[in-house]
Parts: sequence; C-alpha cells; structure tokens
Amino acid sequence: MRLERHRAARLVAGDDGGLLDALAAGRDITAGPDGLRDTGGDGRWIRVASGGTTGAPKVIRRSAASWRASFEVNAGLFDVGPGSVVATLGHVGHSLTLYALAEAAGLGAGLLGLQGMRPDAQLRALGDHGATHLWTTPTQLGLLAGRGAVPTLDRLIVGGGVLTAAQAEAARGTFPTARLSTFYGASELSFVTVDGTPFPGVELRLRDGLIWVRSPYLFDGYDAGADPLTRRNADGFVTVSELGRMENGRLVVTGRAGRRVNVADRLVSPEPAEQFLADRAGAPVAVVAVPDPRRGARLVAVRQGEADPSLDAALLADCRRAVGAAGTPHRVVTVPTLPRLPSGKPDLDGLAHTLAALA
Repeated sequence: MRLERHRAARLVAGDDGGLLDALAAGRDITAGPDGLRDTGGDGRWIRVASGGTTGAPKVIRRSAASWRASFEVNAGLFDVGPGSVVATLGHVGHSLTLYALAEAAGLGAGLLGLQGMRPDAQLRALGDHGATHLWTTPTQLGLLAGRGAVPTLDRLIVGGGVLTAAQAEAARGTFPTARLSTFYGASELSFVTVDGTPFPGVELRLRDGLIWVRSPYLFDGYDAGADPLTRRNADGFVTVSELGRMENGRLVVTGRAGRRVNVADRLVSPEPAEQFLADRAGAPVAVVAVPDPRRGARLVAVRQGEADPSLDAALLADCRRAVGAAGTPHRVVTVPTLPRLPSGKPDLDGLAHTLAALA
C-alpha cells in the first residue's frame, strides 16, 4: 500500500516541498532538514529524520499503510475532504507538516504550505486563500498571536508539544470560529490521543508511569540513530519512555523519562514546572538541569522576554506552591528569544551546555 494523491488534491498556494509530485511518482517518501529527497523505492515506505528537544537525530521508518490507516479516521474526526483547504506553517521535512500535507493530498483537499514565511504573512495567507484547517505546533501558533484574526478557519489542530491555557486563549482570539483540537503522539507512535482521549484504534497501557501504545499507526523501526528509550514488547506495545497518568478517562502526559534528573536525592521531571511557568508568564519557558556538586543537579528556568526580577520571584513562588519545592527551578534566566531546533522545539541540550559553562 502506497500514499496516494487524490484526483482532487491541488496546491492552493505556497510550497508543498514537491510532495504532490512525489506522490504522483509513486516512490518512497524520504524527508529531513533539507526537505524531500527521491530515494527510489516502490512507495510503500516513509522515512523521516526526526530530532526531539534532546539527543541525536534519528531516521524513523514507517509503512505508508500506517499513515493511510489514520487518514480516513481524521476525515471523520476533523471533517476534511475535497472541499477543504489544509494549511501548515512548518517545514515539509518535519513529521507533523509532512503528515498533514500527505493526509490532505490523500483526502482530496487543497494544500496550503506556508513554510518559510513570516508569521504576519502566514496569517494573511490563511485568510486570503480560505484555509479551513490548520495543523500547527504550540510554538508556531504562538508566533501568530496578536497579529490579527482569521474568522473563517473551521478546525485548528495542535500537536508537537503542550498547549498551555494562555496559548489556547490567544488562539481563540486569532481563530474565533475554529474548533480547537489537541493531539498527543510521537514520530514513532503517530496519533495516541485527541483531546486527551485515545485516538480510534489505539490501545493504551500505563506501566510504572510509562505510556505504552499499540495501534495500526506505529512505526516499523529506525534506519539510523535508534533511540534507546524506545522499546517494543512481545505484545506489540511500544513506548518512547514518556510518562503519564489517567484523569477522568483522559491521558495527562507528565514528562519524558529521559529528562528526569536527580535533585537532592529526588528524581524530578522538569516538565511540570516548565508548563506551569510558561502558562503563568504567558511566554515560552524551558527548564533545564545544570550540574550541582552538592545536590546532583539544579533546575534553571529560561524565560523568553525582558529581565524582570520581581516577576521571576513571583513566578518561582507560585511554582513552589503548585508543583513543590523539589521540582521548582532555583532561578530564572531571561533571553530575548528562546533558542530552538529546526523542528521548532526548544534546544534543551544547547541551553543546558550554555548554562553549565556559565555556572
């Protein structure tokens, strides 16, 4: 089974990175930081070079059937088809963007690829070209905030990170008529939940806090850079070592096992403080660990924005009450712009190395 281009699919405007032509050629899809590459094959395989917020890049291999299995599900969930115009903001070499455009092509929608444009130009293009659906990450969405409104968007689909309450409220101002859906997944797992509930066809298990997934949407394996935190058991369940819990039938993702650090003999996840501080500050925040000879490690929050000691003191005090002293950073550093990887995710390794050198 191959990815296919529906006869009604068309490029409305912008850049699809050559995806429609690649689908028409019927060969394997290979994507990375440089975009799409023709690597031959019979169209049954998709390979995407993916890098998270930490660790070396990895090349994920999955079958075309694993993506096609979710196309028809999303056609119903998000009401997408030949009358739709599906927009993306990111680079086609990134898994989320590639999936969204491939799904749009398979379902006969118009493609609106807005990669490489300034946020204000992206917002204008969404309105000018009648976008009905927008796939985006919280970071990309945040760049559109305060630049105007697009009152015609029907569906706003957000993944690739945690959407804070402040970001969701800003999104409602930018897209007042859109129904907002958030999804959780990973490049290896594809869809896991939509709005906290399991995506159709997904089986979830929590074992010692780890999220395990079995579904028709799982990846096949790594062609390069295998992640040691990704495991597959004999029953066909896969974990990427992300942590979570169930609350009222909804999955709450609490962090990644690989980011936990030892702070004064306690194993601490930085994500709860990271999410709390970003929401309370209304600005991007990354929390990283730096070595500490007495405590093992200390958490440091890096906030995007202007220096404001009184604000930072209040943020840390509120954080201690909300997530506890052990999980609260001991200080806040401000930067004009949070450094990011090509995927748009914060460069946690780079931040940690810089802060450790300055300590």
